Amino acid sequence: MNKFVIYVSSQQKEVALKVRADIVDIASKLGYIPIPINRVLTGHFAKGDIVLYPVLSNEDEKNADYTRVEFLKSLDVSLILVALDIDCFNLGNDKMMVEILNLADCLLIQNNDILSQLREIGIVTRVRTVEIHDYLIPAPVTIAEFSREVSVVNAPTKKYIKNWQLQTPINVFQEKIHEKDSLLNQVSELDPNKVNDVPHSGFGLVFEDDRANDKRFLNLSYEISMFLAGGVPVIISKHDSAAHLIRSFGLGLMIESLADIDRLMQDTTRESYLKMVENVSAFSKFIRQGAYYKHAIEACEHEVRLSQLAKTETKNEKI
Repeated sequence: MNKFVIYVSSQQKEVALKVRADIVDIASKLGYIPIPINRVLTGHFAKGDIVLYPVLSNEDEKNADYTRVEFLKSLDVSLILVALDIDCFNLGNDKMMVEILNLADCLLIQNNDILSQLREIGIVTRVRTVEIHDYLIPAPVTIAEFSREVSVVNAPTKKYIKNWQLQTPINVFQEKIHEKDSLLNQVSELDPNKVNDVPHSGFGLVFEDDRANDKRFLNLSYEISMFLAGGVPVIISKHDSAAHLIRSFGLGLMIESLADIDRLMQDTTRESYLKMVENVSAFSKFIRQGAYYKHAIEACEHEVRLSQLAKTETKNEKI
């Protein structure tokens, strides 16, 4: 019996794609053999193998996902599907996606809030949650310094950034800068693999001002993991899916709206900030080393092995 992890090759430098690549690295260290997604249908698998498959969130790839997943199940492999983005669920009457996810022997998702939504749309398979994205960084990170400023990633064209009127200084980073994005003089290019290039001072702001009560709040932000992995405390919405974790471990501040930021900056002392930095430093070691996905993948693998064993025992009883 072999274990395989499916991956998508890409030369693009994006935070989301780095998280996907990190999952492959984590799985590889657990004994999974990487297989490119364009070779899934060429028959590298056998009955009893375990296949870890990150489902693509691109609507254009849904039919291809369905074909590949059906093919794998026809070989009687044990299938662990990793759903990284709430968009792939569509959380509506998407019968094809429900069918895809229900073909999994175990489904790895972001959090329990998403789980309740999935049960409502008809997902009945076993589920394990990861709670936060890992963000692998082998090198030591710079210790963040006290400053009343914020940094944002991938947001230069968002309305609240273009119309930034707060007293709190802001640094804006973009994975790839286009001329139309250069609406602010402070837009800088970001390599997701080089988090030390982001200012190690102040806070990482991860916020969407136009989606209150939106189900996309269920998403775990890749940028939250990037800032934390880099040792920088974060500011997020109190409605964000990661809010409980950030609050519990003292990793940053919660806001109801952007208007809260100036007041919170003035209320934050050097001592309180350095305590948050200390908390982030301790916590970030786990996401930099892949601890969350490692635990979740191992839990899913345990589930499918128990299922395999149960099927074997049932077959023996019939004989």
